[in-house]
Amino acid sequence: MTIFGKHNSAENIKHNFSKIISQPSSVLIFCSEDFVEFMESLWGLGILLEYYTDPVIVLYSKEWEFFVTKLYPHKTITPVSLSELINENRLQPFELTIFLTKNIHKSHRALLKKEQASVLTGMSSFDDEKLLNCIISVDDSQSYYLQFFSFACQITGSAQDWETYTTSYTYNATKKDSSNKKSIYIDISPNLHNRRISKKNIYTLVNTLQKDFSCSISLVDSDAQYYKKLKSENFTVKPDLQQIEKYRDIFRISEYCTLYISVNTPYLHCMHYLSNNTFSILTTHERQHHCNFLNNTTYTIDYFSLLKIQTIIHNINNVLEKINR
Repeated sequence: MTIFGKHNSAENIKHNFSKIISQPSSVLIFCSEDFVEFMESLWGLGILLEYYTDPVIVLYSKEWEFFVTKLYPHKTITPVSLSELINENRLQPFELTIFLTKNIHKSHRALLKKEQASVLTGMSSFDDEKLLNCIISVDDSQSYYLQFFSFACQITGSAQDWETYTTSYTYNATKKDSSNKKSIYIDISPNLHNRRISKKNIYTLVNTLQKDFSCSISLVDSDAQYYKKLKSENFTVKPDLQQIEKYRDIFRISEYCTLYISVNTPYLHCMHYLSNNTFSILTTHERQHHCNFLNNTTYTIDYFSLLKIQTIIHNINNVLEKINR
């Protein structure tokens, strides 16, 4: 359902809005400045790319263009950074501006004062509805993946099925590990709230998996500082560290990964677009950052401080047993 601002409630304005949304002469899409939210919105972005021709897409980082073009290699886009949009004076009067994000930075707000778009649209969970003159209602109890997908489908009138679409558009990394030995990666980087898996939980998880399964285990982090604090004597065999310097480095890991175990981190959200099996651990209030994916198993706890890995090892074992079948 579409909700229009009070100052645009006349029937003729609604009619114009519908016409502009369906046949805009120019389209500007603002993606999120938060990487996790950006990844959650990618399937929604794909729906928009199917409908609108050559939109200008504002990306927070040039590196993020990789994730768009790799997922939709046959789509034509014009990616720009916000600074490029301003400095190169490319802020033309776009007919349709779409906010594919749940919030917007102050610098964007100042920019929009100069923007003469006929339609400024975002979803009902957007944090500043006063900026919008066209609001698309979404179910804010759903996962953020589904909210962005529903938002894009409503704007474009698409009848795409969620499960069919999300299984059709993945990165489909090719596995290079031809041996029968399983390769398990454990993400020890901070989650959304800067909390890590404790050293004690890491010791327990690694040692148990090495005992119960014939598997190669590696730890994943963005730097080596936490890894260096893990004592070798507390492991049966201390795993190596796979250091992720850029988000796209996760593809190097995915080529060999049988199971990826993680708290709610940016790398886990990258894995959701791959064909790898994942086991995610998240707190109840983080549940909207995830969705039911075919290859993902989620274990939810009330508080991260209460996590005792030995209580969920059997869940991880069940996933590995299914993979072995």
